[in-house]
Formats: sequence, structure tokens, C-alpha cells
Amino acid sequence: MLLVASLSHAQTVTLQTGSSANQYKTENLTFGQTLEKKPATLGAGNYKESSNGASFWVYCLDPLTSLGNPLTYTKLTGSGNAALSTFISSPVVANSVTSYTEQFGKGGDYATVSSSAVATANKYDEQASGTAGNTRVLNKVTELFNYAYADATLTGNSTKSAAFQFALWEVLGDTKAGASAGTWASYNAASGGLREGTKLGGATAILDAGLRTQINTYLTALNTGNWAGIGTGTASNYTFTVFNSASSQTLVSVTQTAIPEPGSLALAGLALFGVVYTRRQGKAKTS
Repeated sequence: MLLVASLSHAQTVTLQTGSSANQYKTENLTFGQTLEKKPATLGAGNYKESSNGASFWVYCLDPLTSLGNPLTYTKLTGSGNAALSTFISSPVVANSVTSYTEQFGKGGDYATVSSSAVATANKYDEQASGTAGNTRVLNKVTELFNYAYADATLTGNSTKSAAFQFALWEVLGDTKAGASAGTWASYNAASGGLREGTKLGGATAILDAGLRTQINTYLTALNTGNWAGIGTGTASNYTFTVFNSASSQTLVSVTQTAIPEPGSLALAGLALFGVVYTRRQGKAKTS
């Protein structure tokens, strides 16, 4: 499904608050068996790289780490989803920043929710699935952005933005292998390693029923591959940028890949026709 281009380069940047209001909502979440975030903040944040720079939207790739101050990051860029692939697929990322593999292997909260003492079905740790799991995560995160990013982020709807963030975290850490070889467990907001509400066996405290409905809409599409009714129902292509840090939340932003305008395509077609026609005429004269 995906072609991953090579990483272009990495540079150090410091992010500042952007010019648009953040699209945040709060909800009670549980990671692993018992780690409760009551409430947690979900949604798209708005940032820029300099005082006169353009604002852009970011989502969090590291839900159990707080935002650091100052917001200094190693900026990973490249064509297509190359930067995202570097973060997810590389055992170690250059400049001592934290890769996806290291994220779940480090101490603190991730060690707690992914420990051997936690029931397999309730771990928040995709690393149990190894390389195949990382490929699954890369493909599904890219799919989520391609089909739902515009619907969730560019419509100014904080409920959709928060639901998108939950779906992103669900893909990152709750894609367990299924009961049969080659299958995967379904994404679900009520069970598994990331749950909307309080810990297993306790009362489920949902703050926003509308948010749960939207979360289930995105998770159902991820499970079935049917995106009809979500935005345009068709995929857009994005270029990913990852803002990576060893001490702060890792963030991801995207920009839509430019598509040639119909007029440009027509001109390109005419130019190609001209080349072919000229070559044929030349052959005819020499025959």
C-alpha cells in the first residue's frame, strides 16, 4: 500500500504557540491495566517554528510523556511518510532522540503499562508484535491521516480532532496480534491496552458521549478500511514531519502533497505528444 521514501535530513528547532486556538477536549483514559489519566487532553495543537513563521497543526505520538519547556525538537523530514517511518521503524534515531521502539522500552509509565505483570490483552505495547507490528502501525497511521486528517483537523471541530488523537494513540500501542496467525485484534475504545474510561473492573466514567461516538467512527473505518462518509471518503497524500525529543512529547504534522492542476497535466500531455509525434516524423523521413 505504501512507498516509503528516504529521510531527507534532521535539524534542531524550537516550537512556539501558533496563531490558532488549539482543538482540544478532555476525556478519562486508561492505559494498560491501571494507569488512569483523569482527564487526559486530546486533539490538535497549533504551533509555529518562529515568531513570524506559519502556524501548523500537530498531534502527539507519545501520550505518556508531558510537553517539555522549551519545546526544542529534532525535526525529521523527508518525502511521503519517510519521517514517520524513521520514527517507527528505526531501533534508534540519530541525535539521541527517542524512537518508537525506545518509547515503549524506556522506564516510567510505559514500563508500567507494558510490564509482564499486565495481562497480555491489557498491555499498551505494540512492540510485542515486533517488526510486523511496526509495519502495521506505519501503514495504519498513514491510512488514518490520508483519510481522516482533513475531516478531523481542518473542519475546526474539537470533537473530531480529539477522536482522531485517540485513534492515533490506539494504533500506536494497541494493535495486538489476533488469535490466528497473520490476523490482528480490532481497534476498540472499550477494551485492550487503551480504553476510554477508568480501569477494568471499575465504573466507566465517560465525560463526552459525542466524543465516544466519533472515536468509534474512526476506529470502525480503521478496522474495515471503509472510509465512506468520513470527509470526502477518498484518500489524500501527505508529507509527514516528526518533531522528536528525548524529554518531551513527540509530535507529528503533515502537509498535503501537491497535486498537478488539470491544466498542467494537459500541457504535460501535449508536450509528450509533441515529442512522440516529432520522433515519428523523423523516422518517416529516414525510411
